[in-house]
Amino acid sequence: MLLISSPPAAAATTDAQVEAEAEALRNSTWWWYMENTTSHHCTWDGITCNREGHVIQITYSYIDGTMVELSQLKFSSFPSLLHLNVSHSSIYGPIPDEIGMLTKLTYLRISECDVYGELPVSLGNLTLLEELDLSYNYDLFGAIPSSLGSLTNLEYLSLNFNRINAPIPSEIGNLKNLIHLDLGSNSLSSVLPYLSLNFNRINDPIPSEIGNLKNLIHLDLSYNSLSSVISSSLGNLTNLEYLDLSFNSINCSIPFEIGNLKNLVALNLSSNSLSSVIPSFLGNLTNLEYLDLSFNSINGSIPFEIGNLRNVVALNLSSNSLSSVIPSSLGNLTNLEYLDLSFNSINGSIPFEIGNLRNVVALNLSYNSLSSVIPSSLGNLTNLEYLDLSFNSINGSIPFEIGNLRNVVALNLSSNSLSSVIPSFLGNLTNLEYLDLSFNSINGSIPSEIGNLKNLAALNLSSNYLSSVIPSSLGNLTNLGLHPFRDRNLKNMASLDLSDNLINVKIPSQLQNLESLENLNLSHNKLSGHIPTLPKYGWLSIDLSYNDLEGHIPIELQLEHSPEVFSYNKGLCGEIKGWPHCKRGHKTMLITTIAISTILFLLFAIAYEDIIEATEDFDIKYCIGTGGYGTVYKAQLPTGNVVALKKLHGWERDEATYFKSFQNEYMERGSLFGVLSNEVEALELDWIKRHLCYIAPELAYTMVVTEKCDVYSFGVVALETMMGKHPRELFTLLSSSSAQSIMLTDILDSRLPSPQDQQVARDVVLVVWLALKCIHSNPRSRPTMQLISSRLLTQLPFLETFHGISLWLLNTQEI
Repeated sequence: MLLISSPPAAAATTDAQVEAEAEALRNSTWWWYMENTTSHHCTWDGITCNREGHVIQITYSYIDGTMVELSQLKFSSFPSLLHLNVSHSSIYGPIPDEIGMLTKLTYLRISECDVYGELPVSLGNLTLLEELDLSYNYDLFGAIPSSLGSLTNLEYLSLNFNRINAPIPSEIGNLKNLIHLDLGSNSLSSVLPYLSLNFNRINDPIPSEIGNLKNLIHLDLSYNSLSSVISSSLGNLTNLEYLDLSFNSINCSIPFEIGNLKNLVALNLSSNSLSSVIPSFLGNLTNLEYLDLSFNSINGSIPFEIGNLRNVVALNLSSNSLSSVIPSSLGNLTNLEYLDLSFNSINGSIPFEIGNLRNVVALNLSYNSLSSVIPSSLGNLTNLEYLDLSFNSINGSIPFEIGNLRNVVALNLSSNSLSSVIPSFLGNLTNLEYLDLSFNSINGSIPSEIGNLKNLAALNLSSNYLSSVIPSSLGNLTNLGLHPFRDRNLKNMASLDLSDNLINVKIPSQLQNLESLENLNLSHNKLSGHIPTLPKYGWLSIDLSYNDLEGHIPIELQLEHSPEVFSYNKGLCGEIKGWPHCKRGHKTMLITTIAISTILFLLFAIAYEDIIEATEDFDIKYCIGTGGYGTVYKAQLPTGNVVALKKLHGWERDEATYFKSFQNEYMERGSLFGVLSNEVEALELDWIKRHLCYIAPELAYTMVVTEKCDVYSFGVVALETMMGKHPRELFTLLSSSSAQSIMLTDILDSRLPSPQDQQVARDVVLVVWLALKCIHSNPRSRPTMQLISSRLLTQLPFLETFHGISLWLLNTQEI
């Protein structure tokens, strides 16, 4: 017979452990002052036990002049101890290595005692520790052990008022949950070269004592919640080479003392709330290679002295309130590779001296008030890969010298006042993957040389005065949609936008060569003739409205798109409800692949009995095609509508189950669920899919995809839904002086009636308010999607009547 004896054995073990803990307490002599130490130890002063009798908390605070040694307590006897506090007591002596055996400890305070010696490495074993306070002992010395970097749950660390005199280990940077760090009043000044506390939750001002770290070379306090001012004591760190205070809430001007940091190589103060002007003394930091002041509230002009930074490689002053002109002294920065002055209010012309920056790879001057012409000297920038001058007031023609930029990958001159014609020399830019000349006053025809741009992935020539023909050479652009910005983070974009022009020819049949095209917008032109065969109907987003097209709409397009994308044409016709019927004799083109959304709509709207009757129970005489998954029938319903219907093979076996299977499996490439469920196919999903007009502006240059990029895209889509069109024109208005006069009702879809129901009106205000917050130019100022989700469940109180609400008013409301 097998006897189960574990419970008694476990009970015996527990009893033995309880007795061991009691014995350790009695032998420690810490409680010598108690008259009765034979009583149960769980009743002693400062002792807390759990239900099993194990000690889980020791709080010792007895003071009468009689000292007791810390090491007299046998720490290994307390495996369940969670809390140990001997602060402000008569404890003395070194901290024993044995303390590292308290592996369940979450709270350890040995402050204001007479503890001395070095900090034991075994402290790193206390990985559950949330609070560690060894302050005000005065005689703890030596180094902070690197093992403290293992305490990743630590929120509070205080070692102040000791004699710690060795370098702070870089492993301290692993303490990602740290809220409070106090290393003050030690002897760290001559020994600390590197201090990185980024990505924590430090929210106190920068202490002035940090200026005592005279040998500090690297200081990184980025991604915290630092507030108030930049301590002027940082000016004492004359050996500092790297200073990063970015992504905090610092709200002051840049202190004069920063000008003392003559050895500084990198200075990053971006994404704060810095105000005032860019101080001229920054021009004294002649060793500087990287300067980033972006996403602040800095105003005034760019000081001429910035031109003294001859070693600077990257200069980012974007997303501020800078005004005045671009100083010609920037032409002195001949080592510059990256220059971003976008999203400011800079005016005047682009200085000719910018052409001296022959090493520059990325130049972004977008979203300013620049005027005059594009200087021919830009043609000297032969290493340039990204050039963005969009959303300015630049006029004139595109200079011939732009044709020298053979390495350029992205060229954006949209939303300016450019005139004349599209120059044929743009066809020389054979590395070009993104070209946007939209929203200008360009006239003439599209040069056939554009067809030489074999790497082009996105082409936008919309909202100009282009006329004449669409060159057949556009059919050579077979890479439209294939990996734009190769080896970067933007993939799988496909866009050809020639809308809002005066093009007055037939749609060239060569467009069928663009097999990867996903977005085709030829609306608002004077196109004539029939709609030709176009690539991949099932994937194509198309707009052919406001033209002079006529004839039969291919059945594939009828089933995939709403009537609006063909509206306001001369004489288009079709079979599906919503289009006028074609006259007899028109050839009916029918699909072999039908999108699930259309099938669901038809089956939902049409009674199954009507289908059976119209096809005489799917008689063969109604069959007009057979595919891999089913047979397509043409039928005239009792309503008179002619439809194309696909009956899937095997439908009769189990209609409901099979229809569900059809939903999930029989779209081209299957459903998203099916792909994600298949481990092999899911691994192929390495792309990031965004159309250019929906991506956050900072992504084009940082190439870093963040949550806030998705938030921006959500805001664009939300506004597009409310406006009935892409909000690109609204973006221009919001950055102009007339922004305060834009009313909410001015931007809403004019095809829809103004909401009469108060709740509907509130919902409209709420969505637009949230969308405006999502498209903030500063990613840090955009809300999280979690916050958006929660706000969508609340209501924004009306401050005015619905017709009295302006976009400016919505923008001023905190989320």
